[in-house]
Parts: sequence; structure tokens; C-alpha cells
Amino acid sequence: MRIAVRAPASSANLGPGFDALGLALDLWNEVEVDTEGPPGRITIEGRDAALLRADASTGERENLVLTAMRTLAEAHGRALPPLALTLRNAVPVARGLGSSAAALVAGLLAADRLLGLDLADAVRYGHAWRMEGHGDNVGAAHYGGAVLAVPGVAEAVRLWPTAGAIHLTGGEPHGGLPAGGPANGRPSPNGSPHAVSAPAANAGATGPASSAGSASDGVSTHATAGPAVGQAAAATATESAATTTDAAATKAVVAAADGPLHGLTAVAFVPEITGATWAARAALPAHVPHPDAAHNVATASGLVVGLLSGDRALLAAGMHDRLHEPYRARLFPHLAPMAEAARAAGAVGACLSGAGPTVLALVTPAAAPAVRAALTRTAAVLRVPGEAILLAPIGRGAHVVGEPCRTRITADRSASVAPGPHRP
Repeated sequence: MRIAVRAPASSANLGPGFDALGLALDLWNEVEVDTEGPPGRITIEGRDAALLRADASTGERENLVLTAMRTLAEAHGRALPPLALTLRNAVPVARGLGSSAAALVAGLLAADRLLGLDLADAVRYGHAWRMEGHGDNVGAAHYGGAVLAVPGVAEAVRLWPTAGAIHLTGGEPHGGLPAGGPANGRPSPNGSPHAVSAPAANAGATGPASSAGSASDGVSTHATAGPAVGQAAAATATESAATTTDAAATKAVVAAADGPLHGLTAVAFVPEITGATWAARAALPAHVPHPDAAHNVATASGLVVGLLSGDRALLAAGMHDRLHEPYRARLFPHLAPMAEAARAAGAVGACLSGAGPTVLALVTPAAAPAVRAALTRTAAVLRVPGEAILLAPIGRGAHVVGEPCRTRITADRSASVAPGPHRP
């Protein structure tokens, strides 16, 4: 049996949304699981393959994809069969673009398909949150789009694409979902091999089974529910008409998911140097001044509304942070000059991507060349080797390659568990 898995890059925080906001980006890793291949073989190809191979050669830690697969299997009383893994990576490692989140989310989904567990999205997301320690990157990789991870809520809150634009492609509009969800996203048997991709969200209907007794830093989040678009028509449609509607809905969902983020795209400057998340967290103080906390409440709230509505004034004002960026700028002195250069060249907003060192700017397509050039010039002046690349926000989350888009949104927010301790 072969399962091909893809997972996207993601940018966490977006400025003030520390450990809470994430945005999926159209840059993908691919994982192939082969139960007929040489047992235990892990082949790593693509970007930063040497870095990952060096990590693996020390024997200090297991590959994250395999770790995620084993974690899911053990949590559900199962064992993985002998298998070989091939990893084809495009997401830069240790640059603040969610490579570890993509690995975890893709591994969890691959194991779910491999073992035939049929888990709800929220259950897999709960595992990903607990393994990663926070829900921003894994939320974006799992569900796609722009998401808000709220402790104590079962799934990620979908900020973009909005819930009203998302339909089930299995014959039932999202507003008509039962509390337990459909058949948990299992594909129709069509003879095609399973493959999984994860960029930056697919929403499920039930929460994690339980985090009691686990080393959880948080819980999974919840997608917003929209109106039951076309529900009445679907109720009276014939089976053949429903099939046609499903095909059209699939195309509509994919088109909406692949469209621009309210007319915006992203430019990222990716330095050659790597950054360690533990070091970026260690740079943060145990306490922050009350005015800085109040500032972030306002900017993060404005940014959430901006992501929902597309209001560029709110997006611009919202992408300013006082909780982590001023402290992490000591590790990455290029942050402030690059963010300023990006804004001066026409970016709507700019921020440190995740724990860094990448700097991300949200831009209009028209401004993208100027912002890219400004970041490149600033890097040259500061003598920071790296590259400025275009990265489009992507609305589709973790999925099996070749399966239709089945983003699921439920109105039932009752499935939640108490959050674990929050990491600073």
C-alpha cells in the first residue's frame, strides 16, 4: 500500500497573534509511505535534506513524520506495519515557516489513512497541537487558510477562506452536518492510491478524545460555521443531480481556497541562517509591561477582524507586535530594518514569521516586485545571505493527494477540552 502525503508551509503569529494565528502558504512537502518498501528506510530529498539527514544520523531524535505516525497509532491501540518513507521537501527547515508542523500534520493524516481509523479532523488536530505545543502552525497546516487557535475550543477558527464559501463535497452542505460529522473524510473507493497533503486547514466535527493525563500544552481549535448554502436545493436534488452539484462544489471550494487572501499575496525573505524555536522562546521575558500587553490585545483583535473582512487598514495596523518581536529582534537584527523597508515599498504589513528568522510581508500583487526588491536590497546592506520569494496564501489544508477537497465546518462548538499549560 502506498500513501503519498503533502503538507504546506505556514507562518505563525503574523505579528501580535503569538501562538494563536497561523497562515498556510503555497509551498509543500510531500511524504510517501510505502508498506512494500524496505522496512525502516527513510529517504530525504529536496530542500535542506542534508540538514535533516544530519539530524537523523545522530540518532538523538526520530523523524517527525514517523514520530507523528507512531504517536497516532499508539494513542488508538494500533501498531504501524513495516514501512518505508520518502520525504520530498520544499519547506525550509528551521526558518520560521512551519516545517515541523507540516511534518506532524502530514504524518498524522497518513497514519490515519494507513490504519483505516477514520478519525475526525479535530481529533488529529488535537494530537498535532499536543505534539507541537501550540496550535498556530499546526492549525494552518491542518485546516489551511488563516486560522485562530483558541485553547479549549475543539477546532481552529477559520478566518479565511470564510465559512460561507466552504461546502462539503460529499453531498451535504456544511450547515447540515450532524454533530459527529460525515464519515470523517474517508475517500470514496475508486482504486486510486491514497496521498495526503498538508499546507497551511480542513475542519472536523468532533474534538480530541481527551487530553487528561497527557502532556498537553493546549487543545485543538474550531472552525467557524457558515449558513447552509444550498441546503434546501440539496434536499430535493436527485442522486445524479447531487453528483453534479458535488463536482461543481469541489471546483468552487478549490477555487476559493486557491484565490488570493482578500486580494493579497505574500513575500518572504528567507535567510540562509537557521533559527531554533527553543532559542527564540528563551529570548522572551517572563513578564511584559501592561501597556505592551494592552497594545497587543488591540492589534491582535484588529488583525483577526482584518483577516475576516479584508479591511486593509486593520491588517496594516494589526501587524505590529510588542510581545515577542522586540525581544527576538536581538537574535535577528535584520527584522526591524526589513519590516520597515517592506512597508516603505508598499507592503500592507510585515512581521517575523513564526520564531524566525524569515520575515514575511503581506502585499498586493502589484506591490510584490517592489517589496521583494526592497527586502533583497536591505539584506545586501545588512549582509544577510538569503532569498526573497513569493508565497501565496493557500486555503486548502491537509489532504490526501487525489482526493476532492472536503473541508468540513460544523456549527457544533460544544466538543472542547480544558487547555493544558501554555508555553511562554
